[in-house]
Amino acid sequence: MYSVRMMLMGGLVFVSAASILIRLSSADPLVIAAYRMGIASAIMVTATTLRNEWRPLRSLARRDAALMIIAGIALGIHFATWISSLFYTSVAVSVIVVNSSPLIVLVLSMVLLKEGISRKGSVGLMCALLGGAVIVLNEAIVRLSLQGVTLAFCGALGVALYLVIGRHVRKSVGTLPYVSIVYLISFLFIVALPLALGYPMTGYPLADYVIFFLLAAGPSCLGHTAYNYALKYLPAPTVSATIVAEPIGASFLAWIVLGEVPTMLVIGGGALVLIGIGLVLDVL
Repeated sequence: MYSVRMMLMGGLVFVSAASILIRLSSADPLVIAAYRMGIASAIMVTATTLRNEWRPLRSLARRDAALMIIAGIALGIHFATWISSLFYTSVAVSVIVVNSSPLIVLVLSMVLLKEGISRKGSVGLMCALLGGAVIVLNEAIVRLSLQGVTLAFCGALGVALYLVIGRHVRKSVGTLPYVSIVYLISFLFIVALPLALGYPMTGYPLADYVIFFLLAAGPSCLGHTAYNYALKYLPAPTVSATIVAEPIGASFLAWIVLGEVPTMLVIGGGALVLIGIGLVLDVL
């Protein structure tokens, strides 16, 4: 059990470090997103092939196949917008907002799946909305722009849709083939954006390519895989608490590496959002 907890903490470190690595890159955000998903999909496709786990896809229903395509596009939107947000606002604000996806999942479940909401879920949602309003106020005062918050929220919408679809499709498709296909579709969607806009895909310093690989291998392949693995051995609330800790870890690393010190409004609003997320995760 100790090794599982250590793996979970390792996953937290990997995922928390993603925003720092992104900010250290000199490439355009869309190029970073394309390389991250391209390398990640190559790793996952290779792993699925070596483990010979493609067979279940042969009997995949057309509806599930279509949902996987939508999930891949949603994940692509998530990475394209969230990574872009990091260049328009602080790491703390970006990561807090993008990690509000459980709140959006709750709302989507209410609207699309007609699921009810518990009292705890309602309190969590209201708490997070209040915290979000405080963060928006901070952006309006400090940066005189809501572009970073808007992009991060679009990232939260994308990953929320990806998660809602995953809850349905994963009932008939294994983890590796599902992630491999969704990552590949996400890459194809994202890479079309910088190519269409004429951004160069090559010619970057070696340090950037190292960052691209670390983003793919660390947060995408190892970080989230560690979370899924831990769910087999640890209570869901324990893993959920670790996920909520991501913004805290990322903000701490941003303070150490980038010298970014969150304002009191961000700290207060962020605390409310994280409390709300914790309450919602407990009822999802």
